[in-house]
Amino acid sequence: MKKVLLTIVVLFLVCFFGLAEVSQAEKPKYTFYDVFWDATDPNMAWFTAGAADFMKRYPEIEVKVVAAEKWDPEVYLQTLETVLVKNPDGLVVCVVDPVTIEDIIKKAINKGIPVIAATLTDYRPSAPPYLTYMGGDETLTGKALGERLVKEITPKHVVACLPAAGHAGAEMRAKGMEEVVTKAGAKFDKIAIGMEPATAKSILTAYLTKNPDVDAIFTTATLANEWIYSVMEEMGRTDIKFLSVDDSPSALEGIITGRILASHSQGFYAQATMPYEWLFYYLEYGIAPPPTILTGPIVIDKSNATKFKNMAVKVFGEQRYKEISPW
Repeated sequence: MKKVLLTIVVLFLVCFFGLAEVSQAEKPKYTFYDVFWDATDPNMAWFTAGAADFMKRYPEIEVKVVAAEKWDPEVYLQTLETVLVKNPDGLVVCVVDPVTIEDIIKKAINKGIPVIAATLTDYRPSAPPYLTYMGGDETLTGKALGERLVKEITPKHVVACLPAAGHAGAEMRAKGMEEVVTKAGAKFDKIAIGMEPATAKSILTAYLTKNPDVDAIFTTATLANEWIYSVMEEMGRTDIKFLSVDDSPSALEGIITGRILASHSQGFYAQATMPYEWLFYYLEYGIAPPPTILTGPIVIDKSNATKFKNMAVKVFGEQRYKEISPW
């Protein structure tokens, strides 16, 4: 009887420690959080797909992509605060508003968490010490699209529509566009249209009614593509040159179908994978990245839109791509 009991105890201990070893093996070596700016933005698909691909290559690392419920600096701050409680090994953030999130970023860095800025960064001399910035230069984005417009026509009156007025990247894009088109002799305006479709359409309709000489519209956010073009159609103004941003299905199909003149790519897929690589190199080997790694802009027009569409279909999937595009 004693031998039987001893055998049972030994088997129990073997199973217990064996399970403990399996559990330990399954636990990720590092956990990174990537905090996206707006859960309603279809571009989030680039980041979830990029994270999934990265984890296939690095199964010992877990990447969690989370997002603010809507575009709002305060909501983004609350999301960051929730993430910081989890004590991630590395953090990737979009600097939607440098002032609003400054304290929480400093808190993370003071806790020893390396923080990478992606998509948008803080250009202030007093910015917290991010490990690096990986993304586009949004002033250059506006300039590149402005140059593409000037190549197409000699604009007389250009308006930039900002769904998220105050968004650092949106303001930089508008600034870059303004520099190019005013140098070409065009009048330039900037209007806040908001994030709600009916309101945005009403504001733009009123503006175009008062400014019939507008010959180019630039949106600083791809989510406004359908709203803006519907106003152009309703007012019989599809002659206006329309420029968008990002390689979203909406922008790409807009270009392919002739509704949109040009858009751009800031290399979302690179932004969705390379920051995790650098966090790994930094934590594992102490290798720090250069202070800035630019992933864009690349202008997209009729000449290369199909190439970008093929890449987007791989990321979104054909069905989801069709669902996101209004055209």
